[in-house]
Amino acid sequence: MESDFSEEEDVYDSDGWKPHDEQNSSSAEESFPDNNPADIETTVLTEVTENHQKIEPQRTRKRQRQPSKAEKRKKGRNSGLPYIDSKGKNVAGKVFEHFDCQCKKKCPVNINELEGKKIFDSFWKLSSFEKQNVFMCGLISQNKPQNRRPRSGAKAPKSSSNVYRFQVGGTSINVCKQFFLKTLAVSDGRMTRAVKKIRENNDPGIDNRGHHSPANKTSEIQEKAVCDHISSFPSYQSHYTREHNPNRRFLPTNINVTIMYNLYKERCIEENQDPVSLNVYRRIFNNKFNLHFHAPLKDTCNKCDALKFKIASASAQEKGNLEIEKG
Repeated sequence: MESDFSEEEDVYDSDGWKPHDEQNSSSAEESFPDNNPADIETTVLTEVTENHQKIEPQRTRKRQRQPSKAEKRKKGRNSGLPYIDSKGKNVAGKVFEHFDCQCKKKCPVNINELEGKKIFDSFWKLSSFEKQNVFMCGLISQNKPQNRRPRSGAKAPKSSSNVYRFQVGGTSINVCKQFFLKTLAVSDGRMTRAVKKIRENNDPGIDNRGHHSPANKTSEIQEKAVCDHISSFPSYQSHYTREHNPNRRFLPTNINVTIMYNLYKERCIEENQDPVSLNVYRRIFNNKFNLHFHAPLKDTCNKCDALKFKIASASAQEKGNLEIEKG
C-alpha cells in the first residue's frame, strides 16, 4: 500500500548511495567552487549589482553653475544671516529685539516676546527683498492726516499718516513706528521707500538697485561704427579647414587689432566723432566676430585655385571632368 506522503529518494553515484540532503549540499558547493568566502561574496555582490542598478545623478546639457560670491552675499543679506560684504568685512546677521517703546499704545504688552519672534522669523524666512517689502507694506495703512500743524514754508505739508499694525492670532493690533521697525529689524529708510512706491502707484516689491544703465556704457551708435569698421577689412575663408570652422575667417597677417584701432581713430577724427577705447574695440572684435590673423597651416594650393576658375567658366560636360580631376 502506497503511503499518503512521498519521501525524498536517495541518489546513487560512484561513491555509493547518498541521502537527499547531501545531494543539495553538493549542488550548493558546485555553485560556490572550493567554498571560498571571497568567491561567494563576489558572486553575491555581482547578483545584487545586476538586479539593482546604481542610479547615477542625471546630467544636464548646461553646466551646473555654483552660486557666485555676490549671489551668496545677496542670499545671506535677504535672509538676515551673517555674510561677508564685497570689501571682505563680516556683517552680523539680524537679531530679534523685543523693544520696549514705552508709548501709550503699550506695544510690548499687547505683543509679547514670543509673538514678536514669530513675526520676525516669518519676515526674514521669505529670503526675498521684493516679498519682504510686500509683506511689510501689507501691514501699513496710509491715511490722510486729520489735523495739520502749521509749518514754516521750509517743508511741504504732510501728505499722509501711516498706521502700523501686526496680525496676532487673527487680530490686528496697532503698534507705534519704532516698535514696528525694531520687530522687523528694518531701517526707516527702507520702510519709507517702500511706502513711497505705493503712494506713487508702483509695485512696492520692485528692487530698482542694479537696473540702471552705467554712465560709461558704450552707445549703440558707437558700437555699430566699430562693427562697420572691422567689417570693412577684407577677409577670406580657409579652403581645407572650413569643414571644422565654417564661420571662421582670416584677416591679412600684416595687421593686428592695434593697427585696426589706430585706423578707426583716424576715421573718427575725420568724421568728428568720439572714438571708443582700445579695450572696448578689442572686446567687440573678440565677442562679435570670428576673425583670426594667422594664416592656416592648410590652405588652398595653386592647382585648386586654377581648377576652381576653370570650373566656373566651363560648360556642363567639361565641369564633370574637372570635378573628377579636382576630387
